[in-house]
Amino acid sequence: MAVQNLKLTKKIEAKLGQEGLQQVAAHLWARDCQTCGKSLGAEPPALYVIDMHTYAFAELNHEACRTPDWNDSGFVTRNSSNDAYLSHETFSAVLPFSKNGAVDLRPSLLVNPGLEAVWLELDEQDNWQVQIEKRFDHAGLRPLGQIPMDSPVKGATAKLTRSEIAVTFTDPPFSTYSAPIAGPSAPKIRAAHKDKQGVLVIVSHLFDFTTPTPEHISAVFSSGKVRSGWVGFAKDG
Repeated sequence: MAVQNLKLTKKIEAKLGQEGLQQVAAHLWARDCQTCGKSLGAEPPALYVIDMHTYAFAELNHEACRTPDWNDSGFVTRNSSNDAYLSHETFSAVLPFSKNGAVDLRPSLLVNPGLEAVWLELDEQDNWQVQIEKRFDHAGLRPLGQIPMDSPVKGATAKLTRSEIAVTFTDPPFSTYSAPIAGPSAPKIRAAHKDKQGVLVIVSHLFDFTTPTPEHISAVFSSGKVRSGWVGFAKDG
C-alpha cells in the first residue's frame, strides 16, 4: 500500500500544495530508509525533497536519519537519491491489447522502479508533478498507446531463461529488472515470450504488486504516469 502519512514541514506543504502532496504520497511506498537502508517500519516516514529548480527528487527516510525538509539550497550533505537503498518491484504477466481489431496477447514485465523515491518536474503552471525518470525516455520508452508494438526500443535488451524474464537498460545506471516466471501461468507466459520474441516493459511508480489485480493494472494504465516499450531478446554472440 502506498504511504498514508508523511512527516512534513510547512515549506513542503506550501511547495507541493494539497493536490501535489496527495500525488507524491500515491507514488511512494514505505520500504527502506534512503539514508541508512534499514526498514522504515510502522512510523510515518520523513519526506525529504532535493530541489534542483526545474526538477526535484522526493525520498523517504527515518526522521532520525534525515529530518523532513525542502532543500533548495543547492547543497546536499550526501549523495541522496543515489539508488543505493532504493527498492524496486516487478511482475510478469501476459496482458491483452488490441491489434487490427483483434486481441493481441503480449508478454509483459511490469516494473515499479523506485518505491521510496520519485522524480518531480514543474509543469507549465509551476506546479510540481510526479514524472517517470528521463532515463526511461532516453531508452526509448513512451506513454502507452504511443509505441510501435513490434519495433524494439534501442536502449534495452531482454533475456528469457527457464525461471525468469529480465530487461537490462544499456545506458547508465545500467539497471536490470527481472521477474520470476512460475506458477500455473508459467507455460502460457513462456509460450508468449517465445512467440513474440520479446517483452513489453511497462514502468510506473503506481504499481502495487501485493495485489496485482486486472482492475489495479488498468487503473495504473489510465493514470498517464506510465512509460512502456517493446524490448527484443538479446542476440547471442
